[in-house]
Amino acid sequence: MLRYLNIKYKATDDRWLCHLEEQGKGGLLADDRGLGKTIQVIAFLLRQQKRNKLKPTLIVLPIALIENWQEEIRKFAPSLNRSIYVHKGSGRYKSAEQISQFDIILTSYDTLKIDQLILGKIDFQSIICDEAQNVKSHSSQRSRALRAMKYEFRLAMGSSLFGMGKDKIIVGLTWSLCGHDYEAKPPINKENWLSHNRLSCPPLHVKPPKLLLLPT
Repeated sequence: MLRYLNIKYKATDDRWLCHLEEQGKGGLLADDRGLGKTIQVIAFLLRQQKRNKLKPTLIVLPIALIENWQEEIRKFAPSLNRSIYVHKGSGRYKSAEQISQFDIILTSYDTLKIDQLILGKIDFQSIICDEAQNVKSHSSQRSRALRAMKYEFRLAMGSSLFGMGKDKIIVGLTWSLCGHDYEAKPPINKENWLSHNRLSCPPLHVKPPKLLLLPT
């Protein structure tokens, strides 16, 4: 159970994420800072835990945010805190079998890049990228490592992504839409890209929350 929160729209948000997961779609979750993306994703992870679809989940994020995620999970979702592994540092596991025993794995973009051959052996239930603009360009090593991962569901998160330049948001959108199948160079025109992919999305029957910009 998600503790201490009585904000009504939070429940709608994690149902929306569950709907995307059930439909085999990716998602992009973006807002201005401080409006609760992390809590919404934690609520989604709790639902996945109840449905036995949590283990293993990979969360990729800037290294400076790892402690914040750990603290939010401890505070709001203690049941998730029982099986969390932070994959970083010289003492990190070198075996995919060891890593995959945990429900939630937190790692940084650079560690993902270094250990992509190990992490790429794991069949993740979900991969969640916080501050997804840190993937940088489509041709970056971080982007290539991310696309090499295996997963059932993918979610990109970011703060004010649309204010960070078209290249970064296109990278986030193309990964959340196409994942490792996306190999073509992203189109330059953001408006044309969005228009094309809206046409390719089937209608959804769950009302999206205010903070979810685009079902992909």
